[in-house]
Amino acid sequence: MHTRIIRPNRTVCMALVLMLVAAVSACAPQKGPAPEEGVSPQIQFFRLAQARWKAFQTAIESHQEGPVDFKATASLNYASPSSSHRVVIDFYGSTALPLRLDMSAGIGASIAHWREDAHGFVAYVPKEETAYIFPDSKEGMAAFGLPLPYGLQELAQLLTGRWSVLVPAEYASAVAEDKNKPEGPIRYTLKGPEGSFQLTLDEEALPTAYTGPGAESWELTFSNVEKGPAGLTPGRIRMVRSPQEKAVLFLKDLTLLDEPWPENALDLELPPGTQTRRFAAAP
Repeated sequence: MHTRIIRPNRTVCMALVLMLVAAVSACAPQKGPAPEEGVSPQIQFFRLAQARWKAFQTAIESHQEGPVDFKATASLNYASPSSSHRVVIDFYGSTALPLRLDMSAGIGASIAHWREDAHGFVAYVPKEETAYIFPDSKEGMAAFGLPLPYGLQELAQLLTGRWSVLVPAEYASAVAEDKNKPEGPIRYTLKGPEGSFQLTLDEEALPTAYTGPGAESWELTFSNVEKGPAGLTPGRIRMVRSPQEKAVLFLKDLTLLDEPWPENALDLELPPGTQTRRFAAAP
C-alpha cells in the first residue's frame, strides 16, 4: 500500500477558511509566550528560539529512518535575463539514488530525461538525440539553463520531508525577523559544509524561508508546508537569486512507496545512435 499526498484544491480550501474565520476569530488564542515577570526580553526570546527549534527538530526526527522511494509530479517556472522555462516534471526514485526526472512542455512534448546515481548525472535530450554527462546534477542543471540551489538528491530530500539531511541538529544563532514582534518568525543561522546559511521558522515551527551561503546565494521561500506522512513537505517553493533570476516549483502530487522501485525501473535507456558528450567537473 502506498502513501499518497495530494495537494487540496486552493479554491475549496479558501472557501472553507472564509466560512470558519467568523466562527473562530473571537476566541482565537494569542500567539507568542506570555511575559515572564523578572525575566529580561532577551532571555525570553532565547528560550522561545530554543523551544521553537526543538519543536522543529522533533517534527523532522520521525522521518530520519533511512532512504525513501517516491514519485512526484510538479511544475517548474524559471526566468532569467537569458532564458525562460515553464515545464512539467515527473520526479521519481530513491532519496539514496538513483533518481529520475522526466521533463515535458505543457502540451506534453518531451523535453529531456534526467538520471542521477552515485556515478554522476545523465541528461538525454530527444530532440538532439544526445546524452550529456556531468559529474553531478547541480552542474548538469546549470548547463541546461537551470542553475538552481539544489541538485536532484537534495530536491528529493526536501520534497519528501527529509529535512534532517539538509539541516544540522544545532543552530549557531537566532534573531527575530521583526524586532518589534519577537514572537513572530525567527531566522536561525546554521553551519554547513559550504558555509553559513539561514533557515526561518514561523510561529508553528514550520520552515518558511532559506538563504544559502555565499554572496550570490539563492533565497527560498516555502508555502503550503504540510505535516503529513512524508514529514514537512512544501507545496510551493519560490527561489530567487536576483530580481531578474527566479524560479517557482509547485508540487502537485507526492506518493511514498512501501517497496523499493524494481531493479530496472529507474534506468535511462538511450536509443541506438545516441551521441554522448561528457563534461568534466567545474574548477
